[in-house]
Amino acid sequence: MEMTKTKNTEQIAKDKACAIVMQKGTLSEAQNAFNQLYKRYNVGLSYHIKKFGGFDEEDVQDLTQEVFTKVFEKIQQYNPASAFSTWLYHIATNHVIDCKRK
Repeated sequence: MEMTKTKNTEQIAKDKACAIVMQKGTLSEAQNAFNQLYKRYNVGLSYHIKKFGGFDEEDVQDLTQEVFTKVFEKIQQYNPASAFSTWLYHIATNHVIDCKRK
């Protein structure tokens, strides 16, 4: 149990570091950090979107890409006081709800 907690804490720190690089680094550094976050969260975010139901696989992939685009565009609004994953999934949830309303 302690090992898992340490792993999670380390991953949260790595995610925050990537987000900060996206906020303050060069474009190249930001893209590299973004790619790392994308690789880490792409599958989980797609699964999160699927849980809302009503979307086929292509829609899920499109929505996932749209969420990551928003993340890249709005990274300056991320507050490192909270976990990056919390912020990411909040954006995803709001985006899916908006799409379902349309």
